[in-house]
Amino acid sequence: MSETRSTRVAFDQSYHPPAPVLPVGIGGIDASSPTTMLRMLVDTGADCTLIPVDVARALRLPVVDKVEVRGVGAAARPVSVHAAQVLIAGMRIVARLMAFEDEALLGRDILNRLAIEIDGPGGWLSIEQRSRRTKK
Repeated sequence: MSETRSTRVAFDQSYHPPAPVLPVGIGGIDASSPTTMLRMLVDTGADCTLIPVDVARALRLPVVDKVEVRGVGAAARPVSVHAAQVLIAGMRIVARLMAFEDEALLGRDILNRLAIEIDGPGGWLSIEQRSRRTKK
């Protein structure tokens, strides 16, 4: 048997046009590590998830790689890749996050692990949390 819960969030009206933004916790791999909350823009066109460099430093997230990131029409830029836990809609996801300037973007590397629905005309985004439960 599976249990499903859904979290619905209204678009952020400070963007023009309004945009899907989610509250996301970022923390170290160890459950006792500090966590910080970020308001992250949902970007279905981004391959990877970006967090601000200052957040990665403040949380002392371990560097696990160095890669180059390229935005639309921009030159490739070197960034550090950090191991972290992402807390979103009651779920914990271990992920590799890119530290890039002051950006906070939730990319497809995380989005593809979630069941989401974006309703542009309605101005909301919904995340479905699915968990498996065994029958008794």
